[in-house]
Amino acid sequence: MPQKPIMKVARTQNPQGIALVWNVEEVDPDAATMDCYYIYVAQERSDGTFSKWKTMGVIKAVRLPMACRLSVGKTTDKTLCFLIIGKDVFGRYGPYSDVHTISPGKT
Repeated sequence: MPQKPIMKVARTQNPQGIALVWNVEEVDPDAATMDCYYIYVAQERSDGTFSKWKTMGVIKAVRLPMACRLSVGKTTDKTLCFLIIGKDVFGRYGPYSDVHTISPGKT
């Protein structure tokens, strides 16, 4: 089975966006080769509730650690929540990463 991704999230200034970086805690030499990773996002609403999780993208797997940068509008004033799940070459999904949030205007 695919391993659980360990993710970090940060805002970037130039270019403006959000960076996601992930790896695994300890590489399992017997784990199958990864095919891709799915990135999900949810937004916190002004009333404190959250939107449904939406697929933000699918990234073809390469050697870990992996990273991607997401473009966000300059008016992003909502807290964003991210998680990642991996799929191996046999079509099996691993566990979700922990949820990471990033608040508006924070780096």
